Amino acid sequence: MKKILMKIPVFFLLILVSKSLSADNETLPPQVWEKIKLVVLNNSELILKNEMKLLPYDTFNKQNVSLDVKSIGSSRSTENNYRTTWGSFDKSTSSSQSKQVTIRGGKKFAWSALEFFWVLRNQDDKSIILKRCDPKFFTKEGENQAEFSIETESSNTKYATIGIHNKSGEAVTGWVVRLIALFDGRVLGVKASSPSLEKLAKSGAVLAKEN
Repeated sequence: MKKILMKIPVFFLLILVSKSLSADNETLPPQVWEKIKLVVLNNSELILKNEMKLLPYDTFNKQNVSLDVKSIGSSRSTENNYRTTWGSFDKSTSSSQSKQVTIRGGKKFAWSALEFFWVLRNQDDKSIILKRCDPKFFTKEGENQAEFSIETESSNTKYATIGIHNKSGEAVTGWVVRLIALFDGRVLGVKASSPSLEKLAKSGAVLAKEN
């Protein structure tokens, strides 16, 4: 039996494991668990580097979970560096936000990674940037939580006499969060600030080139 287990291809091993995630680690032979650890460690490294190829969200996957996102803090302060009676001004704005993500539902999602992206708008050219936070890893079943924060800076300067108005920096306009199974890279749950972002995240697409 042990010799046969040692020869199980990784693909079939993952199927076996996905059906036995809630089982105690003594249920399966040591050789199987050693292979599981290797797969998880390798995929964890790929997740950290943002290089893992993800499998799309499957509505009928029994391992799917629900993600609840709530705001746990925000601040905004503006400093007026100068202002003139003829309409020129220069001001700087600092903002911060924090979100708490709670993973619920689905009993079998131990060994997973949680990705969180902030959606930022460039104040100069209005382009959209997705900033990826460091992913959080979970090794236990049941309800898990994680927190993600961001700080942004922007400036707004106007020279009324010569007709120049400059804006720079970034502002938060949304967010995306998704849970990924470390065994095969399948997307198990997605939540986003807009339906279009949620659809994109469910596809398994790479949402940000760099952290």
